[in-house]
Amino acid sequence: MKKISTVLIILLSVGMLTSSYAQKNRTLKNGFSLNFIAGVPSDSYGVEKAGDVDKEYKLTTLWGLQLGNRWYIKPSETFGIGIMANWLDVSMSAKGGSSHDVDWGRAVIDISFIELGPVATYALNEAIAFDGYYNLRPDLLTSALVTSTVG
Repeated sequence: MKKISTVLIILLSVGMLTSSYAQKNRTLKNGFSLNFIAGVPSDSYGVEKAGDVDKEYKLTTLWGLQLGNRWYIKPSETFGIGIMANWLDVSMSAKGGSSHDVDWGRAVIDISFIELGPVATYALNEAIAFDGYYNLRPDLLTSALVTSTVG
């Protein structure tokens, strides 16, 4: 049941993903982009392998912000291929709790500067489009687990 709920949340999050662009006519235009990101991180997000984290410490929601530019090469009205450069990409996930008289908190922060790669966009209309992209990116990923004894 939890897997079905997770998939449903992912689908709803993708549908509600918000993107704002600096131009009035946004679809398939070159320009600056500001993307707000919501997602569900994998079990191994922030650790070397999934077995390193007990179930109660697994993260639930990921939030982020991405700033960049896009340049399309001769796009049609509904489809375009181009170059995508993200100047800053920051995402974070955190979770906290208490168990066995110990308060704990776990956080993972992912920061990337200057991502570059191809992008393909299919526009359903002027307000809704689907992007497929691949970016090469230098990455700074840090994770922390903090505990304190209650009492």
